[in-house]
Amino acid sequence: MSLPVQVIRLSVIGAVVAGVVAFKVIAGNSVEKKLDKLVAESKGSFAYENASVDLLGLDVHIDGVRIRDGRRDLHIDEVVVHSYDDKNEVPQYMDFEVNGIELDMKAIEKDPALGRLVSDLGYEQLEANMAIDYKVNKKKKVFDLKEFSFAIKDAGELELEAKIYGIDDVRQLAFVAMAPQMVKVGEMSLKYEDDSLVDRIIKVNAKEAGMDVAAYKAKLLEELEKEIEKAKAKNEDDKADVLEEVYDFIDDPKEFEVSIDPKEPVLLGHISRLSNDEIKELLNLKISAD
Repeated sequence: MSLPVQVIRLSVIGAVVAGVVAFKVIAGNSVEKKLDKLVAESKGSFAYENASVDLLGLDVHIDGVRIRDGRRDLHIDEVVVHSYDDKNEVPQYMDFEVNGIELDMKAIEKDPALGRLVSDLGYEQLEANMAIDYKVNKKKKVFDLKEFSFAIKDAGELELEAKIYGIDDVRQLAFVAMAPQMVKVGEMSLKYEDDSLVDRIIKVNAKEAGMDVAAYKAKLLEELEKEIEKAKAKNEDDKADVLEEVYDFIDDPKEFEVSIDPKEPVLLGHISRLSNDEIKELLNLKISAD
């Protein structure tokens, strides 16, 4: 390959890179302008430290977010926006994550029962992460919730995925319960991943019962074993299966998941008229612990 050709190719690559960087700078400035306008309009209830657009993608990073509502001050380390529908009043698609949410302990402590529970569980501070990723397909009328997750450090993470049919505007979700004959559900999964919360709860209950933690857990598992045997004796196999999964999860808490995966979307109104066995078969309901 001749030197001039190499130079030309390098020049083209350099121009592309320079163009991308320039675009990112422009995009970053645009984000800051929008945020600065929001700060001005919020009259002190919203603030941020820095905003940028990364060089490898179009993700918008907003650092050091502060939100005040007069009663509490919410601190967020970082908001990352992967995609966002800014053409509609209510976004029809959105993909973002919120990292390092410092939950307001003072507000929690104002609720005596909640404050005591959090303290008993051994938390002096709570930090959470959240992510939402959804899209409405207007042509197919499908609301696709690819991810809704909420995780608390040293507690656990809850994650939901779902497909709801008959939706062509995200605002219609507020009326799903009132239109069961017009909305269908497809595959759906609710998963919980433990990060010490179960052991903390067992510890609190053991203390209230005046028992050693290991002894209390053993007693709890023994009682579950008895319930499993009772269910089997009555030929209640489905109940026994669920209790066995609960047993496994308490014995070694990692993940617990409830999911449905029907062969085709099912009307909500139809589900309410079915027996438990029919629901399990129609929805392909599964409960599992890993």
